[in-house]
Amino acid sequence: MATFNWRRIPKRFAVYVVLLLVAALLPFWNGPRPGTVSLHGSPEEMGRQYGTACNWSIPLLCRVYLKRVLCGNNAQVLAQQRQRALALAPHVDGRILRELRATGQAAGVDEGLLLLGNSFVDLGCYGGACRSVVWNRPTAAGGLLHGHNLDWDNLSGLADWTVTILRRAPADGRYRTVAIAMPGVLGGLDIINDHGVALSLNQVGFGRPERAAEPGFLLLRRVAENCATYAAAREELLKVAPGLPFLITLSSAREGRAGVFEPLAGGMRERTWAGDRVCAANDSWGRNDVQDSVATTVGKAELHTVADVRRLLAADGVLLECNIYSVVFDFTGNRLYLASGRMPAAKRPAREFPLF
Repeated sequence: MATFNWRRIPKRFAVYVVLLLVAALLPFWNGPRPGTVSLHGSPEEMGRQYGTACNWSIPLLCRVYLKRVLCGNNAQVLAQQRQRALALAPHVDGRILRELRATGQAAGVDEGLLLLGNSFVDLGCYGGACRSVVWNRPTAAGGLLHGHNLDWDNLSGLADWTVTILRRAPADGRYRTVAIAMPGVLGGLDIINDHGVALSLNQVGFGRPERAAEPGFLLLRRVAENCATYAAAREELLKVAPGLPFLITLSSAREGRAGVFEPLAGGMRERTWAGDRVCAANDSWGRNDVQDSVATTVGKAELHTVADVRRLLAADGVLLECNIYSVVFDFTGNRLYLASGRMPAAKRPAREFPLF
């Protein structure tokens, strides 16, 4: 009996078959799993751990996104922005700044460039979007849920591969936190501490170097690491210097409290619950009045479970095509739900992680 000789098949046919299989299966792939980095100890120890764990992704994002995209691969522009970022160092919590320097040393990245990566929005290098919602379920149903869509550009194609869960346990008395960010960010775009206080950022203005102070990413972390209650965090947010190009969504799961802090000409304005929910968008980007295009959708939504909040974040009128990740913090259930890996992420199944 004759046997089939596989070696007689031209190699190009095998390549075609592989490409066809990849094309057929790609729609069912939810993208790369987000990375997780756990840090503990002193600021210097956490910095060394961070820089070592991300010693390829931090330099890559600095080289591709900061240098080539935000600064147009122009050495003069890069040098100017680097100096502007370094001028913000006195406004940064000293412990975070020490960690940043140790991170840069371990990753082989210049301190000024790394600080630029944590302040480029505050300095006016880029404008983006975001959506957030907090819903206070009855305690018997599981308590408060804090959800947020990060809507941004795709970081020159790197966004799907670089979403990172950062777990920090400082040894100096600050609270433990879990943050969602990109490698090299020392703060968080979304962050929650082990007391259930969570914060998220939505950009609502174009940062100006002459008005920049404490970078928003790092502000969120400082508040989360030092505030165990809504009132304590509220006090910190209300005294933020004018010019912050972000609104901030704050919630406290243990207390069942939430609010949105909007930067206006006269300072931060607090907007609290509308019934059992509060939401925020940045449709008024660059203006002093913040309007919520999502408010109608959110107001009509029936919210009972994490899945309901995730459907809301993926709903028409809420979701943007540039959605890099979509996160829901469920502190009462000690769970983090994160969709990432393919844009728009909120349309994809969420991966479930423990919080603390």
